[in-house]
Amino acid sequence: MKTTNTTLFTLASVALLQAITAHATIVMNFNSAPIGGLGSFSRGSVYQENGLSVVSHSDNAGFMGDEGTLPSPTPSLRFYGVGQYMEFSLVSGAHFDLNSFDLGSNGYAYRWVQTSKSGGQIAINDPVNSWDHDVFSGSAFSDISWFRVGTPWYSTAVDNVTVTAVPEASQLAASLVALLGIGGFLLRRRLAVQSAQ
Repeated sequence: MKTTNTTLFTLASVALLQAITAHATIVMNFNSAPIGGLGSFSRGSVYQENGLSVVSHSDNAGFMGDEGTLPSPTPSLRFYGVGQYMEFSLVSGAHFDLNSFDLGSNGYAYRWVQTSKSGGQIAINDPVNSWDHDVFSGSAFSDISWFRVGTPWYSTAVDNVTVTAVPEASQLAASLVALLGIGGFLLRRRLAVQSAQ
C-alpha cells in the first residue's frame, strides 16, 4: 500500500509540475494573412494568428510575399514611414516571453524593438537589404504584455514571430493547491491504514 501511495503521489506531483512549468510556444508566420500591397493593413487594423495579435500603427503596411524590395518565399508583414510600428500581444492579454522574429530591412540598417518592460526603444542593427533572425533574452523581453517593432523610415518586414506564454500566478496557485490537496489525501489515507492495523 505504501508503494502505491508513493507512486500515486509521485505521478501526481510530476504531472502538476509539468503543468506549472509548461510554456506554450506560439508562432505567427502570416501564412494565412490576406496578401495585399502596402496600405492594405492600415493604421488600427488587427491581425490574429495562433492566439497572437498584431495591431498596425502604420499608414503604409501590408502582407506581401515574394514581390517588392525584400523578397520572401512566404508572406510577411511589411511597413515603412517615419515612426511607424507594429504592436504585438497575446489575444488573451496574458504575459509572454519574446523569443525571436525574422526582420527584413532595406536601406538604412537601424530598426527598433520596444517592450512593456524595456522603458524605451532598443536598437536593432541588422544588415541592410537582407533578412536576419533576431533572438531575444533578458528581463526586458521576459514576462511582457506587449512589444513593438518599428522603423525610423525605411521599409521593414517582420515574419516568424515566436513567443512563449508565461503561466499566470492564478495557474501556479491552483496547481500548488491541487498538489497540497493530493498530498493531504494521501497522508490521510496513510494514517487511516496505520490506525486500522
